[in-house]
Amino acid sequence: MATLKTISAALKLIDSKKENLKKAFDELQSHSSLLSSFSLTWSDRDSHFTTLHDSLTQRFHLLESLESSQPNPITDPYLTSSKRQNHLKGLSIFIKNADPDSQNPG
Repeated sequence: MATLKTISAALKLIDSKKENLKKAFDELQSHSSLLSSFSLTWSDRDSHFTTLHDSLTQRFHLLESLESSQPNPITDPYLTSSKRQNHLKGLSIFIKNADPDSQNPG
């Protein structure tokens, strides 16, 4: 089960992972003359990744605030501990699936 600490650590790695991806993209682009219809640009990819990063960071801050407030499940049944854990698990799965390094281990 993912914790806020685990999610925070994963979010801090996004910039370095994005830089590694840019290097790989630049390498691919250097061979684009071999492809007749290579129309991708790094700025489009960078914009997409920045949007994802901002969204993940916003969701993480929301989870942090939920954790810090720790409402009483009796007074707020929607925010029970198990539902908070499900939110954390879902965010963790989303981050893992969005991480190209986690899909190609080694």
